[in-house]
Amino acid sequence: MASVFRHSYTSKDPETGKRITKRTRKWYVSYVDADGIRRKVPGFADKEATRQLAADLERRAARARTGLIDREEPHRRRPLLDHLSDYEADLRGKGRSEKHVQDTATRIRDVFTGCSFAFLPDVEPERITAHLAHLRDVGKPRKRQTEESEQANEDEKKAKKPPLPPIPLSIASCNHHVRALKMFGNWLVKASRTKSNPFASLTTMNAETDRKRRRRALSADDFGKLLRTTASGPDFRGLSGHARELLYRLAASTGFRVRELASLTPASFDFEGETPTVTVAAAYAKNRREDTLPLRADLVPSLKPFVGVKPSGSPVWPTTWHQRAAKMLRNDVERAGLSYVDESDRVFDFHALRGQAATDLARAGVPLATTQKIMRHSTPTLTAKHYTHLRTEDMADAIARVPSPKSDDGSTEAEPVAERDTGTDASPALGYPLGYADGVSCHSVSAGDREVRDADAPSGQTESLQTTGKNTAAARDEEGEKLVPLLGIEPRTRGLRIRCSAS
Repeated sequence: MASVFRHSYTSKDPETGKRITKRTRKWYVSYVDADGIRRKVPGFADKEATRQLAADLERRAARARTGLIDREEPHRRRPLLDHLSDYEADLRGKGRSEKHVQDTATRIRDVFTGCSFAFLPDVEPERITAHLAHLRDVGKPRKRQTEESEQANEDEKKAKKPPLPPIPLSIASCNHHVRALKMFGNWLVKASRTKSNPFASLTTMNAETDRKRRRRALSADDFGKLLRTTASGPDFRGLSGHARELLYRLAASTGFRVRELASLTPASFDFEGETPTVTVAAAYAKNRREDTLPLRADLVPSLKPFVGVKPSGSPVWPTTWHQRAAKMLRNDVERAGLSYVDESDRVFDFHALRGQAATDLARAGVPLATTQKIMRHSTPTLTAKHYTHLRTEDMADAIARVPSPKSDDGSTEAEPVAERDTGTDASPALGYPLGYADGVSCHSVSAGDREVRDADAPSGQTESLQTTGKNTAAARDEEGEKLVPLLGIEPRTRGLRIRCSAS
């Protein structure tokens, strides 16, 4: 049952100096709402008017519990932008990054403004679809932005410049708007502000048919040229050429994003362990998890002294370079004599360094599951589809490694093509034991003289190691030992045991 009351408080009596208890002039109402929660709301200075308010609140709560009153009615009368402000606060409370919050709110706000939606009942999915189609065809008005607003010349700020032409939105950008709206609608339902998601009928489109920005990976020679030119290049926002060279090498070997690289401090690196590593804090990672990745062995000798002289707790790569990372890399790419946009309209911007990492791993024959883990992707499809940029030369090289088929007379149709240094033909000399298994005789491999010798095999057991699709005649050297010419060394696999002859 609802009740009315006045709050009490203590104050000092100016005449006696003693503390006395007083009551507020305004009355308050205590009642149980439709959800069974006790609420306290302010009433009036008039006690009788407050009692009438209490009776009205209690009556409305009872009708809402029985379904006679629409509980979403107050929310329908609230402006949509007020709901959006509450949604932003909820996202921040859940620990979402500020960039994610701002991007999501901006996309939703742009749709509300473009469609003239003021309240929840105004929302019509058909108008949203038409508005997004207009943005794809005509474009969105742009605001002119200076590179550094605080350093911009005052005269340039006051100078009247023609408006920038609008740029049509890509299908991928429109899909981002749709997803933001649907997430906002789901939040409205969970917050009991509406019974159903008003944006549920919106659908995304196939972004592959209209990609405005396609990235590429550089060849090993071009990337090396970029690094050499960058090392001797001028400073960019206080970042020296040597610092940028190490930054690019780290980005291309770990796949770290701009925000993650900018957050690294000397404490993020561990050069003392058996395997040197770098760790990105969860607060700066896109997946909101702390991730540790190993460092390339050839990067450690240059990176360790560079990090060692940095002040503790400060960024390894300081200044504001991360605000113009794309422009920074583009300057270095063009200075190296490379094209920022190739003949297929694919760009090499700073985020392309992340694709460079995935592509280099694929070129090295690293399994997709391992590459996915290094790239910290949720699915291998994302790694293979969007971040692995193999060229025709890479695919031709992979095809050339496949053994030639046999003809009827036992000869190959064509001579094998010399491969790169990958542990097959034309590879440098290797010498390592393949190991022993119970009941299995294995061998020591030397790719330099392309022979296989029995090593520590039991007496009388000299079995030939199986090769991949290539049979050769056995021969003996001057000492009479059995030699098996080796035409290929395959990487270590789970099926290695079956490649050794049983004793």
